Amino acid sequence: MPAHQRFEISDPSEVSYAHRSIRAIAALHGLSEARIDDVSIIVAELGANLLRYATRGELLVCPLTDSARLHPGGVGRAGIEILSIAKSFDTAGATSNSMIADWAVGISEDGMPAMRRLSDEFDVWSAPGAGAVLRVVLWSDAPPHGPAAAAVMPGGVPVEYGVINLALRGQVLSGDAWACTQGVEGFTVMIADGLGHGLLAQIAAVAAIGSLSPGSGAPLPEIVSVADRALRPTVGAALGVARLPPRAVPPAPGDPTPDSDQRGTAFSRADSVARFCGIGNVAASVWSAAGHRHLVSHAGIVGRGIRKTQEFDGAWSPGALLVMHSDGLNTRWDLARYPGLSASHPSLIAAVLYRDHSREDDDVTVLVARDRRAPA
Repeated sequence: MPAHQRFEISDPSEVSYAHRSIRAIAALHGLSEARIDDVSIIVAELGANLLRYATRGELLVCPLTDSARLHPGGVGRAGIEILSIAKSFDTAGATSNSMIADWAVGISEDGMPAMRRLSDEFDVWSAPGAGAVLRVVLWSDAPPHGPAAAAVMPGGVPVEYGVINLALRGQVLSGDAWACTQGVEGFTVMIADGLGHGLLAQIAAVAAIGSLSPGSGAPLPEIVSVADRALRPTVGAALGVARLPPRAVPPAPGDPTPDSDQRGTAFSRADSVARFCGIGNVAASVWSAAGHRHLVSHAGIVGRGIRKTQEFDGAWSPGALLVMHSDGLNTRWDLARYPGLSASHPSLIAAVLYRDHSREDDDVTVLVARDRRAPA
């Protein structure tokens, strides 16, 4: 449940501060000197670009861990995710088309290939008049076995997800927390929003996610009830738990063909719905080409004795997205207003929603997840 650190970029001193701080974050989380130097080059390019063109720019940075919790038997490795977020761009200072890519993020002709070459993962989204968001991930030098944001389900395809978790501006500790785990029942994710802000809120939120057992396949209302008991000594929290179903995959060439009783589940989901159970102001919705469905959360405070838990579901089809967030994000957003965004990496979707719809007076967590698409 790592949280992001926010670096606002509006003058050269802030670029320098971000550069030093992000190098320190990379070192603290185990990246080698060579990879830290790569981080430096990327941050310098992103910072200069935001300073030169963005009317409002931020860098968000988060450590990543290739977690054995999500990759049973795997050896974890460290990484860092950097998000460059621009509300809009002023391209009047550009002297040639080569200085601005087609999506108008303003990165220099030399800078873009360099960042692609140095990064292990590189994603970008932009639309006319809608600014741009760029994502870079660098991993340590350990042998790769899949990015942290790929939770491989047993016998199934991975889940790809992205999370923004930020404290209220001016505070260090976030009162929001999140966690995810996978098991034979599917991919389970929790967001907890501790009451208030600061330390007491964080204690409650961390207690909530600590109650989620690794690989848990328990019914969602039971998971909420366990969290309610765990939060009794705390100030309490709003909480939402969602589960994406496992997905079977076709047999490999040469594998035995399943018999007629099994054939129906060999190529499709046994359970084609996303499920959600929530208490308080944690929102969840499922978005797909066919439309979207908001999943209901009941009133109450987890840790104060909850009167009713109820599970709601939405159809889960190829290409569908699960979007969950705390009330640090308002509910007036609509993915249809952002051309092409729903096809982008989930971290970019979460970043755009944070950029345009977060409240200034609260911690915020936004999580977006979907089935990982097959390589092109």
